[in-house]
Amino acid sequence: MEWKDWIGKKVFIKTKSGKIFSNSLIDSIDDSDKPIIFISLVDKYGQSAMVVSSEILVIQEDRKDYEM
Repeated sequence: MEWKDWIGKKVFIKTKSGKIFSNSLIDSIDDSDKPIIFISLVDKYGQSAMVVSSEILVIQEDRKDYEM
């Protein structure tokens, strides 16, 4: 799956630093400065956030039965 395929999807993300985003909507993907890829999202509280792809341990479509 390409990074751009995540745009518009609700996701669960776990980062290397332990941050968890659940039920978050991927707003945009900026891969113009490869290999650094920025992922912009709106979290379940309506707050904007940005994650660098290299920091992501887990990304999956959000479901009730995901593993942490």
